Amino acid sequence: MDLTCKIIAYIGNNFQEEITLPLLAKKFGIGKYTLSRIFSNVLGISLPSYLNSLRIEYAVYLLQRTDMDIINVAIESGYHNQQTFNRIFKNAKGCTPKEYRQSHRQAVTRQLNTGLNPSRQESCGAYNPLNNP
Repeated sequence: MDLTCKIIAYIGNNFQEEITLPLLAKKFGIGKYTLSRIFSNVLGISLPSYLNSLRIEYAVYLLQRTDMDIINVAIESGYHNQQTFNRIFKNAKGCTPKEYRQSHRQAVTRQLNTGLNPSRQESCGAYNPLNNP
């Protein structure tokens, strides 16, 4: 379990960099198939899925709290291709990054106008349990 924690910590600190199964396996001195099994058996998720979830959540943070261009959000989140970023973001959140930002800003404006707490997230029109307690 100690190795798993070290790998997770490394990914958490370096998710913005290029991380692949072979590079990570080499860094920790294990085989890529062993590393793949660690992810699937211990975490129940593949390395690419785990990495994408970290990157997308960071992108959401940037979209909500900055005025960065979408391409810069993509790069800052670890994606070096905006098409890939848009595709993965849409798959994860149900809308494009641009649509997400617009939806979030509209939600914050509505909440401010009605006196609600603007810290609660709104997704892209889909059911979001954070908005419907």
